[in-house]
Amino acid sequence: MVVGRGFDTSGLKGRFYEPLTKEELYKVHVASLKVLENTGVKVYAPEAVDILKKAGCDVDAKRDTVRIPQYLVKESIMKSPNAFTLCGRSKEWDLPMGSGKFHACWAGGVPYIHDLDSGERREGTKKDIVDTTRFIDAMDNIHFFMAPVVVPTDVPEKTIEVHAAEAALSNTSKHVTTEIWSKERIRDVIRIGEIVAGGEEELRKRPLISALSQPVSPLQHNELQTAILLEFARKGLPITIRAHPISGLSSPVTIAGELLMVNAENLSSLVIAQLTNPGTPVIYGMSASVADMRIAMNLSGTVEIGLLGAALVQMAKYYGLPSSYSAGIDSPVPDAQASTELIVSAMPGVFAGIDDLWLCANDLKYTFWYEQMLIDDNIMAIIQRLLKGVEVSDETLGLGLIDEVGPGGGFLNKRHTMLYYPKEHVIPRLFARAAWSDWEKAGGRDILRRANEKAREILKTHQPQALERDIQDQMTQAVKEVDKRA
Repeated sequence: MVVGRGFDTSGLKGRFYEPLTKEELYKVHVASLKVLENTGVKVYAPEAVDILKKAGCDVDAKRDTVRIPQYLVKESIMKSPNAFTLCGRSKEWDLPMGSGKFHACWAGGVPYIHDLDSGERREGTKKDIVDTTRFIDAMDNIHFFMAPVVVPTDVPEKTIEVHAAEAALSNTSKHVTTEIWSKERIRDVIRIGEIVAGGEEELRKRPLISALSQPVSPLQHNELQTAILLEFARKGLPITIRAHPISGLSSPVTIAGELLMVNAENLSSLVIAQLTNPGTPVIYGMSASVADMRIAMNLSGTVEIGLLGAALVQMAKYYGLPSSYSAGIDSPVPDAQASTELIVSAMPGVFAGIDDLWLCANDLKYTFWYEQMLIDDNIMAIIQRLLKGVEVSDETLGLGLIDEVGPGGGFLNKRHTMLYYPKEHVIPRLFARAAWSDWEKAGGRDILRRANEKAREILKTHQPQALERDIQDQMTQAVKEVDKRA
């Protein structure tokens, strides 16, 4: 029995959606090794270049290109843990990666928010970080998130990440993944995590925060993303590596070609992490996109992303690594298109056995809607039920009950019905399940209006578990010091 939060996937009974055969997995693996050894990757961080060179990589200093030998990739895969825990401030929200459970994460870094009151699309504020964090804290089926959910424009630009970490860790008991936009803020963000955890060693033992590190397609590691990778690896903190190619633009247009690009970039990041600190916990992921060539638009809510995501999960399993990718929504508003895009981009990866799926904002990931998060939370509840499957036992078969009731009898008043109805059936809290006349009498509200009302109620009533006063004071003081220094 695996301890920790996450959706039970026992209903899959060992059978997964697998778009790739074993032979095709091996072919992608071998091709990736050839890319890294022959083509190489550009690395714009001198410290990382030195680490790679000392380990036996061929470095072309004039072209900033590093060629990574196959044996080094294989050694790095062997050093990477196949299971670890993303910890919450409350142990109730500890998330066991690599355990077979499925977790949902809300992706952040969104520039705009749809205001619940005015109905206008506007830029974010620090209060929005607090409110969106409290809101996620209230979601039963979203297990962790990336901070900031919405990028604030009313704090110093140079210290946004620190304000985001402080606001997030103050307002949730769940794990927080951090997005960092400058080298100078990496240690400051980690320091916020250390304050809440109770020190550097305590944070390493119970990582309340993790990092996102993204190679730059095609086959590049810029200075910032590499610095994040190096610093979190040194601290022994979890890192989600997420290649971000765009098919036809920064990768081949084919699904196989884009998968090859994702895999090569992820493996090169993995090598840097494991050479820096062997045993660094790494999640193998992607935030890939496909291009609509007709309108020059970068899309993420497509069936091709779902297909690519399922293949990515297979590659992660091939290496024994926890997996992650972003399911997208391209629709500007929460509507039928939005839900369809979420399902087609998410379900293939879910049924492939993903560890954590990132749910993204509307409008090509540019606009946050509270209503969409509530709808997604309901969709995750339905997915959870699918994953749990059908329990077949003497008790659930109800053979004796059927005999007791007999032909023409009824089951409504039976203890078995009362006991198993809430266990066997999901009642999505936003869905309208009524005849037209009853629905009209109740106000005739569509799902968007119902979600708006529910969101207002949650923001008005939900209060997260409070931090101890002295910890809160230390964080506040640390943020002030960073603002002053920046």
